[in-house]
Amino acid sequence: RMEFRESRDSLLSLASEFICTALKKHRDVSRIDVNDPILLGSACHSCLSSVANSLLKLPPFDPSTMACEGLKRYMLEFLPSTAEVIFVVGFTDPAYQGAMYRIIIRIYKIFHKLDFSNPLDWNSLALLLKGPYLVLQRQRALARIEPFRELVQTVLRIVNRHKSN
Repeated sequence: RMEFRESRDSLLSLASEFICTALKKHRDVSRIDVNDPILLGSACHSCLSSVANSLLKLPPFDPSTMACEGLKRYMLEFLPSTAEVIFVVGFTDPAYQGAMYRIIIRIYKIFHKLDFSNPLDWNSLALLLKGPYLVLQRQRALARIEPFRELVQTVLRIVNRHKSN
C-alpha cells in the first residue's frame, strides 16, 4: 500500500504545484494580452482525476491515505484553480466533465458508505468536501450536475442523523 500511495501522492503534489505556479505566471502574462487559459489538456485532467480516484478508494478506513499531502493539495488547490478554466473552455467537453464527475461520485460513495462504528477522521473527510465546495464557489454550474446534488443530500442526511444522536 505504501508504494501505491506514495507514487500517486507525489504525482498529485507535483501537478498541484505546477498548476498553482503556472496560473500565477499566466495571470501576469495575460496582462500582455495572451488568451490561452489551457495549462493542462483534458487528457491530463482525466488522468489526474483517475489517480486521485484510486487514492480515494482507500479511505476513510486508511488514515495514512487520508493524510496524503498530494491528495489534499489536489482537492484544495488543483480542482478550484482549474475550475474557472474548465468551465470557460467548456464544461461540455466529456474529458473535463468525466474528471469532475469521477471525483464527486467517489466522494459521494465515501460518505454514502460511512461506517460510524469505526473511528473516522472527520477533519480529513471535511477536506474532501471542501474541494467541491471551492469549485462550486467559482463555478455555480457545478450545482446543476446530478452527482453533486446526491453528494449534498447524503451529507445533509449524515448531519441530520448525527444531530439526532
